[in-house]
Amino acid sequence: MTSPEAVKNDRSLVEALKLFNRKERFWLIQEALGCSKLKPQHRIPLHSHFRTKLDKELSIKVPPDAWWAMDYHFDWIYAALHVLKTGLTEDERPILANRNPQFIMGNQQDCDLIVAFEKTLIVIEAKTGVSDKSQLVEKFERWESLLPKMEEQGLASVFIYASRTQHELVKWQKFNSRLAKCKPLELPAFDDFGTWRVVRCNSDGKKASNGEYAQIRRMSKSSRPTE
Repeated sequence: MTSPEAVKNDRSLVEALKLFNRKERFWLIQEALGCSKLKPQHRIPLHSHFRTKLDKELSIKVPPDAWWAMDYHFDWIYAALHVLKTGLTEDERPILANRNPQFIMGNQQDCDLIVAFEKTLIVIEAKTGVSDKSQLVEKFERWESLLPKMEEQGLASVFIYASRTQHELVKWQKFNSRLAKCKPLELPAFDDFGTWRVVRCNSDGKKASNGEYAQIRRMSKSSRPTE
């Protein structure tokens, strides 16, 4: 049985991240976008418009062949960093000390999109006016906690939160001063963005999480796309 110390690790950041990428919807999206028409080792690349947007607005130069994944768990990122540092063994022994449980939480907290190339990892979280604000802060804090592990391996990382309008981006920053450290990215306000919601309620129409009835309600004006 091979010990961790005896393993020589020559994986790249991207190769380590690939080991844990098993989201079914990711592969479904690849198929829907025509990935099966390509060679197995190829995937649908990030669009040049998106890469140009990152370069122009955030000064992040993303190469055409950058690797990306969606709904990627933070637990997986930590595990990938461990593999990148020490290698991978088949002995199933504990590999991550439990002294700091924030590293591996055993939950599905994830990033909406990650982009990786060479020694850079970009974490992107998309939020709208109807999103849970505390969730964004929690994800930002988890990203912050992995920075020392990134830096000790000579890796760079940036956390981006994306929203539909500049007004929303400013609102997020005002919500929590720590979010001012993030890189904001404005997304287009698509015409078919949903403006209605389904809410559980009581028979009198009062909102209730365990209500036996439901209502279809229009979103508040502050939560709708800017005209």
